[in-house]
Amino acid sequence: MENKPLISIIIPVYNVEQFLPKCLDSILGQTYDNLEIICINDGSTDNSGNIIEDYATRDSRVINIYQENSGVSAARNRGIEVSRGEYISFVDSDDYIEPNFYQTLVSNFDKDIDVVQCGVNVIKGGQITKQHVCNDIIVQTKFQLLDNIRKCYVCNKLWKSELIQNNKISFFPVSYCEDVLFTLEAIFYARKWKFINYVGYNYRFNEKSLTNDTSRREKHKIFSHTIIQESISFLNNHAIDKKTKNAFDNFLIRQLIGVEDVNKKEDYEYYKQIFGSNKQLQKKRRKAIIRKLLKLIFKQA
Repeated sequence: MENKPLISIIIPVYNVEQFLPKCLDSILGQTYDNLEIICINDGSTDNSGNIIEDYATRDSRVINIYQENSGVSAARNRGIEVSRGEYISFVDSDDYIEPNFYQTLVSNFDKDIDVVQCGVNVIKGGQITKQHVCNDIIVQTKFQLLDNIRKCYVCNKLWKSELIQNNKISFFPVSYCEDVLFTLEAIFYARKWKFINYVGYNYRFNEKSLTNDTSRREKHKIFSHTIIQESISFLNNHAIDKKTKNAFDNFLIRQLIGVEDVNKKEDYEYYKQIFGSNKQLQKKRRKAIIRKLLKLIFKQA
């Protein structure tokens, strides 16, 4: 174990007693064993805290940290703060991973690669209903990387900790779309990003979860608006060539359309408001984004 790099696994936990044991068992059963498993109990009111404590008693790699309920972003940021590993992994507490997940991802690093990304199984009703698969490729330019990333999952990636810590990348304090801004900043700073043709992360589609609760659509829009504003602010504070800037714009539009499941022409007015009223965007760039967005929405409608 001493010769293997330490992987810090950060798990936000909030009222997931039904799924947490399978999540933790899938991590403790990994073929790669030099792990610290940082469970951030985000003020759970069910039996989740006791489950973490039980696992921590049985395996010293499990670390139990309690905080008042502050949301998934704050929980992940707390995990980053206390992590000691050369690599960082994020796992959601209602998901689980394949037994060779960490062995496969860590073996694909070299000194210039900052992120290794694999595919994802979408689990619904106990069955795989969809797969997001990656092709084997190493990407070295922001333009290529933006074109290759379709989903902003942070959990299907192994992150070199120095990428996150040296560049002070953290999760913005919102309950939706927090992965988008985190991924965007990582794209900006990463030297090389490796995609591998391996599916090792199992995302459980939980119809009662915050993300999948369609009754929260309006609130979801507010949060996605905030993420877009923060993303544009970040990009405007850094020197980027025109071609890459356009790629970032397309990336943000794809994320919004994916998040909001846009399929009605009238939804265009909402997105026009987001981009059209944004004073931080240059006038020409603002109009170009709206034109692209209009084409995409009418194509789906």
